[in-house]
Amino acid sequence: MGIVIFGLIAVVGLYLVSDIAIDMFPDIDMPVLMVTTTYEGASPETVEKAVTRPLESQLINLSGLDSITSTSSEGSSMIAMEFTYGTDLDAKTNDIRDKIDRAKRRLPDEADAPSVVQFDPNSMPILRIAVQGNRTQNELRAIAVDTIQDRLEQIDGVASTSVFGGREQLVRVELSQNRLEAYGLTITGIAGTLATQNLELCAGSIEDGSKNYSIRTTGEYVSLQDIAETVVAQRD
Repeated sequence: MGIVIFGLIAVVGLYLVSDIAIDMFPDIDMPVLMVTTTYEGASPETVEKAVTRPLESQLINLSGLDSITSTSSEGSSMIAMEFTYGTDLDAKTNDIRDKIDRAKRRLPDEADAPSVVQFDPNSMPILRIAVQGNRTQNELRAIAVDTIQDRLEQIDGVASTSVFGGREQLVRVELSQNRLEAYGLTITGIAGTLATQNLELCAGSIEDGSKNYSIRTTGEYVSLQDIAETVVAQRD
């Protein structure tokens, strides 16, 4: 009789084990806060000197801090701070923001405001895809952004995706000093005109039956003659 009961328990146990959910990253509250700062166009060396070090010098004196590590890469800075277990992270976040406010005067004007986030294991990337081929870096990045990223974001369970690397297409404007003098323009004036003309704005929407189309105006190329007329009109 005992053998039969034991066998039944074993069968039920095996059945239940097969349905138990397995989570590689169980829900845990890690006492880790991260400070991230974006500094577009800056080299890793510049980011470390102008952003990471000034922030570290303020954050290293926080109470309850076990360790602090930083990573300076092209265009971004990340500082990770691990505190002792049991630390009130909400209160510590306020302390970090106070420290950041003190360091802001030492940060470059071109850098974005630092942000404070709590480390979440569930937000770690679960898949990395490398795109290679007989294409230029601009073309490979365009494929990753326009095709691969869009399709990945449509998969159920995917919260977000991001693209790193490659080169984004840029427009280089070359000016002639003689033409500038002929039209009475300055480089500062042209830069301001380009900034105000090349914008993407919302222009409303159109309803077609059950469909609603959003309309946006995209920036276009502005000729030197158009710039001259715009600047002259502004002066008048």
